[in-house]
Amino acid sequence: MKKKYVYILVALIVFIVFVATNIKKEYTFNKYAKTTIDKKMIDFGTAKVGDTIMQVYHINNVSKNLFVVTEVDSNDDVSFEGTILNKPIFGGETKSIVVQFVPETKGRVLRVIEVISNSTSGIIKLELKGTIK
Repeated sequence: MKKKYVYILVALIVFIVFVATNIKKEYTFNKYAKTTIDKKMIDFGTAKVGDTIMQVYHINNVSKNLFVVTEVDSNDDVSFEGTILNKPIFGGETKSIVVQFVPETKGRVLRVIEVISNSTSGIIKLELKGTIK
């Protein structure tokens, strides 16, 4: 009988941990910054499997409020070099997000990079596309 309660308790703990790790974060800000981006989509053209593709997105803060990036997220095969996370970007400044992509399969690819910040445009979605041969 005690084993049954132990199993139920363990299952309940596993369920709580699963739910807690899959809850999306919500961010709220006191002030929002207006931003512009030189290119939201970059077409890297054609590359080979295993090549390292690096591209740079430039985000401009065109407001008087501080612009703060709290999270940058994408697929597992996309990484970010350097960081602008939680570092305020003052009005008139431009910051860069350097994206590194290492394709593992052939075909057309489209990767979406989500920049969560206090931008008036909400979650900024950047795209990286091309063909892998």
